[in-house]
Amino acid sequence: MRLFYLVFLIFFIGCKDTSKTPPIKDNVNTTSKVTQQKDKHIPKRHRKGKEQDSCNKNCLKSEGKKCKHKQKKENDSIKEVYKQIGLKYSRTTQQILGSNLTNAIIKKGPEGAVEFCNTRATVITDSLSLNYKAKIRRVSDKARNTLNKATEQELAYISNYKQDLVAGDSLVAVVEIKETGIDFYYPITTNALCLQCHGKPDEDINSSTLSEIKKYYPQDEALNYKVNELRGLWAITFNK
Repeated sequence: MRLFYLVFLIFFIGCKDTSKTPPIKDNVNTTSKVTQQKDKHIPKRHRKGKEQDSCNKNCLKSEGKKCKHKQKKENDSIKEVYKQIGLKYSRTTQQILGSNLTNAIIKKGPEGAVEFCNTRATVITDSLSLNYKAKIRRVSDKARNTLNKATEQELAYISNYKQDLVAGDSLVAVVEIKETGIDFYYPITTNALCLQCHGKPDEDINSSTLSEIKKYYPQDEALNYKVNELRGLWAITFNK
């Protein structure tokens, strides 16, 4: 009888129903599906292997198909280069003119300065323009020499610089890129020496100097300045 129960027990254990045991799923496939579910909520340009530039077709220019942000970066680099060149050329020209002007004053007084400006200043400026391969000019809204009258665009910059000067803001160089070339502008301000020829008549300017000014510049407008006022601009044009 004991033998019968033993055989029955062995048979019962061996035939236990395992149909309810859950099947083992493929972990690799499950992970892949989860990743795909998350991935679809991420912008395409940020998905791994699918990064795109932050710029789209709206940034492209129709003529060159160049991203406007990239074009701006290139233009900013060009402007910085020509800003440094323009500052160098304007400061060098100013130093040369200033040195010659001082010598003329030492030799002949303010009257000698007027004569120098009329006969030599333009020659020196043109010579440096030729040497630098750039057109160097001094322009003003109140010109002494009619050849130095500012254009409408230059008058707009003069107006802006005057406002900056009154507000106490820094006066910085401006570079403008055009199809024909590159324009550089930098302000010219007055100092005490300037007033001997550009100040108030019979107060800063003596009568003999005023006579020389009227002799050489019958259409003169460059009078009645005070110290640290805007006299005009350095206007330099670089050809492309």
